[in-house]
Amino acid sequence: MRIAELETAIALALLAACATAPPRVTGPSWVPPGPPPTTAVPQLLECLSSPDSGSRAACAWQLAQLKDSPQEVVAALERHRADADRSVRYAVAWAVGQQRPAGGKKAVSGVQQETPPRPKRITSPQYPDAAYRAKVEGTVVLAILIGEDGEVAYAEIVQSVPALDDAALACARGWQFEPMRVTGMPRATVAHAPVAFRIY
Repeated sequence: MRIAELETAIALALLAACATAPPRVTGPSWVPPGPPPTTAVPQLLECLSSPDSGSRAACAWQLAQLKDSPQEVVAALERHRADADRSVRYAVAWAVGQQRPAGGKKAVSGVQQETPPRPKRITSPQYPDAAYRAKVEGTVVLAILIGEDGEVAYAEIVQSVPALDDAALACARGWQFEPMRVTGMPRATVAHAPVAFRIY
C-alpha cells in the first residue's frame, strides 16, 4: 500500500478524535531524538552493521534526521528492517519513513503483500486549560511510529499549534492499532495523523 493511502486511511479514522473539553492531567511530551548528525553519512551507514545493537539503533535515528536522502540511504536502511533487535527495527522504520529519495517522493516499500495498520483504540485529546479559555483551535499533525504490537512507539510534531502540541502528543501515546503486516508478519511503520481541537 502506498504511504499516501496509508496516511489517508489513518487520517479518516482519527478525524472523530476532536478535543472538546478542558484537560485532565497529562504527562510530559515526548522529546525527539536530537539535532542532525555531525557524523558523515557513509560512516552512519557503515555503523548500521555494527555488532552492537545500541550503536545500530543510534545510527538509524541519526539518519532519520536527514531529509531528501539519496536512494542508496533508503536502500541501506531497508536492508536492516529485519534486524534481530526491536529497537533497531523501530529506528530503521522511523528513518525510512522520514526519507524522501531524489525526486521528492516519499520512500515506498516494494513489498506487495502489505496490510496497513488499522486503528483499534483512538482516544480524544484533552484540551489544555489555558488554550481552552483562550479559545485556541486548530489541528496538530503528528508523524507517528506504529510499532509491531500496534503501539505508538514514537511521535513527533509535523504541523504545530504551539498551545496544543503537548496535548496532541500525550493523546497519541494512548492510541492502539492493529499493526501493519508484511507477508503476515507485523512491521513497524510511520504514518501522519491529524489531531483536531475544536470548541463547539
